[in-house]
Amino acid sequence: MSYDYLNDLFGKFRRKKKTKFTDVENEARNILNLTYNRQITYDEFYKRFNKVIADFLELTGNCIDEDTPLWINQFGGNVFARWRQWHILRVAHSQHPEQFNTPELEAQFREIEAMNYDRWLMDKIKYCLNNL
Repeated sequence: MSYDYLNDLFGKFRRKKKTKFTDVENEARNILNLTYNRQITYDEFYKRFNKVIADFLELTGNCIDEDTPLWINQFGGNVFARWRQWHILRVAHSQHPEQFNTPELEAQFREIEAMNYDRWLMDKIKYCLNNL
């Protein structure tokens, strides 16, 4: 049995094949497109991609096979999870500024903000869209 599919991040061998992941993968691609083209907000991206990840994980059943869109797994674990932490912090800063009521906390927030996770996210989305 060949395990070449484990190196097929963007599904070159799955193209045009209907799998149990097709709807989730199409939704993920759609969300990335909408986000990249700034047709939805970061809040909407956050909510919708969280659902994609939950649906994806449910479908995998903790098993990766040749039909699994590995890019969702990689993007979800390496990009979305990291960006999501920034987004949660940004929302907290906006909705509860009293939680950042010391100069040190505010300075930490500004340092994280300067890392520009939104631009980093857009770069990763562009990479995925170019490969899909």
